Amino acid sequence: MEEQKYKVFHSLTIDGKFYPKFITDLQYDDGVPYAVFEWLDTPEGEIPSMRIELDPKYLHKGNFGTNHTHLYERPLLWPKSTPPKIINQHENPFLNK
Repeated sequence: MEEQKYKVFHSLTIDGKFYPKFITDLQYDDGVPYAVFEWLDTPEGEIPSMRIELDPKYLHKGNFGTNHTHLYERPLLWPKSTPPKIINQHENPFLNK
């Protein structure tokens, strides 16, 4: 059986620049929600290679349209230890235009 696919709408700050409209994959790992920005293909399947843990009290499931299944009401902060590969809306496949 295929795993349920979720998408989360959120904002993101990268190096002080605010991006108000992002949609990323949403993954639950042992009940903990994560916004997944990048996946790595392995022989066992895809695994997240860049993800940020979400606080469940700010994550809401609902009928938000066709692009996302969840809304996260707090902005995410890109980790300083991971240089962003995607920094503008034209290069960002996750951005909700």
